[in-house]
Amino acid sequence: MIKLRNLKGIVERQLRDKPELRDSDNKLVARIWYNHIENRSPIPVSAMSATDLLIGIGNNELPGWSSIVRVRRKIQQLNPDLRGKKYQKRQESRKIYIKEIKEFELDQIRRQINNE
Repeated sequence: MIKLRNLKGIVERQLRDKPELRDSDNKLVARIWYNHIENRSPIPVSAMSATDLLIGIGNNELPGWSSIVRVRRKIQQLNPDLRGKKYQKRQESRKIYIKEIKEFELDQIRRQINNE
């Protein structure tokens, strides 16, 4: 299993070398898994079945999807030059979402007070 420290270097290298991976967690994870299998698996990538892949995932032979994504978020938070084209849009959507949730919660509180 890859240690988090090593995973950080792997993810950062992929984000630097392949900008198209910056906006897609699925593509980033697929690329990292492909490279991992290619370099460490006794089964060649071209001969690997979906079953072999799923067994490898289940046996923790591949870096975890959530670990890769968590490391990617932290790297992009600290390195604006590695953020994708969709980063700013996601941040704006996040602000709107938070505002809507707060308004919803406030409305729920008002209804409770009025019902008492």
